[in-house]
Amino acid sequence: MSEKIKIVQVMWEDITSQPGWVDEEDADIQTCMCTSVGVLIAKTKQHITIAQTYADAGMWGNVKKIPTGVVRKIKVLK
Repeated sequence: MSEKIKIVQVMWEDITSQPGWVDEEDADIQTCMCTSVGVLIAKTKQHITIAQTYADAGMWGNVKKIPTGVVRKIKVLK
């Protein structure tokens, strides 16, 4: 693992669904804003990848790969 790790807070927009049948006025539901915090593993045009845990054996735990199209904000934490 690099000595210069970055811990980031990623705010991203997730889908929301409504179970069953609904009429038109009830179908206008809002999406869900989510926040994930972790060590930045990679950032590309397509995805940002973060993990909650790093083990000495070079293994990452609880890895999240978030499509950049749904990312609203990335903040580097100190």
